[in-house]
Amino acid sequence: MNFQSSPGSMCRLEEHSARLFIADTEDQKTNVDCINIGSNGTGIRNLLSHEQVCEFLNNVEKEPSKYSTPTCSIYLLKQKSTWSPLLITAADFYCLLKTNGVFSAYGDYISSFGYRSRDGDSRFGGYARLLSHDTGKLEICYNIRYPAKHGRKGSSTPWSIRQVGIYHSLNLQTGKSVWILVQCPLSIQLLVESVEKAYTGLGLHNGQPLMLHHLILNEVLRHWRDYGNYLEEMLQRINTKSQAFGSERIIKHDYNVTFDDAQDIQILEKDMLKSKHAIDSALKIVTGLQLHQGQFLRVTQRNTPNPGNDYDPIIVALESLSSRLDAESRGFLCLINLSGGVKNQVSIDDAQDNLNFVKLTHILAS
Repeated sequence: MNFQSSPGSMCRLEEHSARLFIADTEDQKTNVDCINIGSNGTGIRNLLSHEQVCEFLNNVEKEPSKYSTPTCSIYLLKQKSTWSPLLITAADFYCLLKTNGVFSAYGDYISSFGYRSRDGDSRFGGYARLLSHDTGKLEICYNIRYPAKHGRKGSSTPWSIRQVGIYHSLNLQTGKSVWILVQCPLSIQLLVESVEKAYTGLGLHNGQPLMLHHLILNEVLRHWRDYGNYLEEMLQRINTKSQAFGSERIIKHDYNVTFDDAQDIQILEKDMLKSKHAIDSALKIVTGLQLHQGQFLRVTQRNTPNPGNDYDPIIVALESLSSRLDAESRGFLCLINLSGGVKNQVSIDDAQDNLNFVKLTHILAS
């Protein structure tokens, strides 16, 4: 099944098209980077118009000899900001999907991007994958949410939660690999742009076409530990104030528990819940990639005596990543449980503080 064969996915994209894609005007033009890797080397193209996109995709579809087999095509779709439309028109996007035979499930994942005025759709996650026996093509797509320092001055927190969209197809008959990466952080762009130098470790030359998944996930997910430590520090500051409240030994104004503290604890708790959901979704994705790699091995090692996955480097690397994510998930669960106790105590302290203020007001009035 290719993308064009699913009316449901088409309807969903058409419904959200206005916020997903830029309009084709003089002020807004498609801006897509494409990296093609073949035995003759690597070529990087910046596609800046509908004409360039059509010309490029026609060459890929009708003149594959220009990109010697096996090939790896990587499309980088960008946004000006996290909450802005993709820098590609709807016509160019559909052309990209049709030319590369992208499966229909991708429509659900790309629709999580585009313009929005506030954070939303954070509950959506998981992955979709497909093995087409007719074409011998493996496909998988997913969105990964991850913490990153935004560097904005005047913000109440140095962190924000972002997401990157991943699509990958691998034709087991021709060896051609297609990637569509949406809103990649700079670190991933640099990784992808240097793929030629490391291609023996990323591509088909040594039979590990899924290694890039692990490198991307390892890069974007490594900051959950630092972000968790930041949230824990914020929580402990409020907890310290709450525990010291009412103590005669503490007379500093900084240790007064206020309504702002009650609001802050609610915000922290919401951030922790969202973080745990994102980590659990990433954990599910890693499990899916392990299954995907196992399926790849079963197909490609069909004639190998006693093929096994125990020593496959990709599965071992993904297992290690899965273990770290599981630990992070359990760590955030502990923070969520702790925040519940702190929130209750802060509510009691704030109520007591208000009561003391009322009593003091009556004493002064009398």
